[in-house]
Amino acid sequence: MTTHIIVNGLGLTYKGTIGISTATIPDVCKTPSPGGPVPIPYPNIATQSTLKGGTTTVKAKGQMIAVKGSQYASSNGDEAGTAGGVKSGVNMKATDWITYSFDVKFDGKNACRHTDKMFHNNQNAANLAGGIDPQTGKKYVHECGEVGSYGTLCNQKRTDGKFERDHVPAKAQLKARAAKTKSFRAMSKNGQACVKATLEYRGLAIVIPISAHRGYSATCGQRNSPARISGDSRSSANMKKAINRDLGAVQKHLDKKAKKGTKKDKACAAAYRKAARKVRRQDPDKMIKKAIADCKKKHP
Repeated sequence: MTTHIIVNGLGLTYKGTIGISTATIPDVCKTPSPGGPVPIPYPNIATQSTLKGGTTTVKAKGQMIAVKGSQYASSNGDEAGTAGGVKSGVNMKATDWITYSFDVKFDGKNACRHTDKMFHNNQNAANLAGGIDPQTGKKYVHECGEVGSYGTLCNQKRTDGKFERDHVPAKAQLKARAAKTKSFRAMSKNGQACVKATLEYRGLAIVIPISAHRGYSATCGQRNSPARISGDSRSSANMKKAINRDLGAVQKHLDKKAKKGTKKDKACAAAYRKAARKVRRQDPDKMIKKAIADCKKKHP
């Protein structure tokens, strides 16, 4: 049974609801680099759990309601842009509403609804698609085996302390492979920084349990040594071998756990196997070439 409160045919936004706003216009923040701050586009996500400045007298199920002038107090996704947004001068800051109801008000202020459009990071970015209007009770948390570009996965759901998004091949290998190309070496520092950020965002990743990632991924943390990065990125063939090695190590662990595990463990192993097929079809060199071409346009 639904628990939505409907305003103009849309779900009312209040602190007790579950919802996510993801910037559709990138959050371009200045990011420290050896050559000085570099403007890099980041994803930016905010959730209704951080709502502030809502109603004080009228409540929805005991919780404050979002109205014109309310904000989500903070956002994430642009953590690396510590020198601040190119417009706002800050990162990880508030969102506020662009649209809202014109005929429904609480405490004398226009009500905000799911799918209303929002500014992000103190108006440094914006969500022009509107916030997600989720099914009641749906938790925006990843499930094992989800696959996609790292940036897209970050935008869509939370890891909730249970999962991590595992780049395959590892982002360090992708960046090292790019750095070996003549076209990359000919770029400006800003262009090179753009390529690295783009590869991290676009690189394929699979959602896996934290224990699987930190315990069995061949490229997690200190296991991804400089020698391994250098060897994996030496050639296209080596990159393919690295992909198969990384996928195989995690799959072996998940399969072993599934044999004596729960239905959820079995589903995780099966979902990972399906995701791995997609990851094996990728062409890292093609991705790198596209990233370099795109960044050359931004940083000629």
